[in-house]
Amino acid sequence: MEFLQSILSVLSTLFAQALLILIVLVLVDLLLGVLAAWKQKEFKWDRITEFYRTKVIPEMGGWIIFVLAARASLNLVVPSVDDQTYNALFTGGAGIAWALVVRDLLYSVSQNFCTVFGIPLLKPPAT
Repeated sequence: MEFLQSILSVLSTLFAQALLILIVLVLVDLLLGVLAAWKQKEFKWDRITEFYRTKVIPEMGGWIIFVLAARASLNLVVPSVDDQTYNALFTGGAGIAWALVVRDLLYSVSQNFCTVFGIPLLKPPAT
């Protein structure tokens, strides 16, 4: 918990809210995934750890590392720019990365929702 608080203190309020949205989406995806597996009679406990290893760590962890690296590299590369330009560069890059993670999570939630309730929510993303 102390580790999460230290990360949140580094991030601005906007990015703390973005992180909270990612956490909620991951929990919804996990819950719907468990329900979908249960409905299909394919539930296995080890799939939860696989979900954590293949979804949570790469996507959320990757986004957090990207945000921290972007903040640090912008401080080194463009130390003389004004605060408004700095914030625009930082917010734009981190926002695009966040949107890609959210898109992937929403698609997964949509698939699981369709499996559980039989109602399609989203079309698959173009590859």
